[in-house]
Formats: sequence, C-alpha cells, structure tokens
Amino acid sequence: MMVVRTAANRPEEQATRDRVLRLQSQLDLAPWTFASEVLVDATAQPHSHPVLTIDAVEDDELLLAAILHEQLHWFEDAHADRTDAAIEATRVRWPDVPTQRPGGAGSEESTRLHLLVCHWEHLGLECLRGPKVAAAVIGRISEHHYGWVYRTVLAERALLTEISVRHGLLPPGAVTTVASSAR
Repeated sequence: MMVVRTAANRPEEQATRDRVLRLQSQLDLAPWTFASEVLVDATAQPHSHPVLTIDAVEDDELLLAAILHEQLHWFEDAHADRTDAAIEATRVRWPDVPTQRPGGAGSEESTRLHLLVCHWEHLGLECLRGPKVAAAVIGRISEHHYGWVYRTVLAERALLTEISVRHGLLPPGAVTTVASSAR
C-alpha cells in the first residue's frame, strides 16, 4: 500500500493524490509497488529517489504509467548487479543508442537502463490495463520523452522480455502477463 502525500497541498496536487488513491483502490498495484511513499509535487520533475515523486497528472493512464515507471526504478535499484548485467546485454542488439533527449535518456547508461525500466512499465500497463491500452499509452509517452526508448520497447518486447528473464529481472507482477503472452 502506497502512502500518498502532497508537497504543498496545491489543488492540482490534491487532485493527483486522489487519482493515485483511486487507482490504488481499483487495481492490484501491490506486485508493482517497491517504494511505499509517493510524493505529488506539481513543481518537480518525476523521479524515483530518494522519495518517489510524481508531478500533477490529469490523465489516469499517464498517471499509472508514471507511478509504474518510478516504482520500477526502485525494483532495478534493489537488483543492481543483475540490472548491470542486463544493461550489458543490451549492447549486443543495440551497440549504439541515442543519448540526447528527447529520444534518449540523457546518457548512454541511462538510455540502456530505461530500455529495461520502460519495458517493465509496458508490462505493468499490459497487466493492469490490457495490451491495447498499454501500447497506446506507451505510444503517447514516446511523443513526449524517451522517444527512441519507448518505440524500441514496443518493437522489441520479446527480446527485452528475454533479457529480463535471463537476468532474473522480471517484476513480480509481470510473471503472469509474460507467461500468458508466450502461449
């Protein structure tokens, strides 16, 4: 269960907090929750550490994606050695990746890390909202930031799943989603 608080109790922060709490009551987010505290700060860039922080978001699907994304940074951080090995595995398929935003994530290492995190985010959306909604949300996000990363996530789902499984990095909530799509 996530505890959700606001940075300054602004109306848009309160509305986003209420959306997060509603999503939490409607969906089983437990298998996707790795940080128990969420801060809604309308003035901040979303980030995972030291406190999972999201900005004010009016769209439920984009909000869910943002929560999953930042939660999954906590997942990868808890499995740092395996994540590092999986990042190395991305070099085989993608020897060169964009580093600059909006296509990349700011550096080569961050772009490679985000291939994994954004893939898991996509799996989370598939699990919680279904494959069509998940693909649509990831497509929308790709138009805003990490464009190459998110387009690659959609195009290379099987390979990114294989890398995740090989390195023991399948988030708990993704196990049934991956198993059912393999059939």
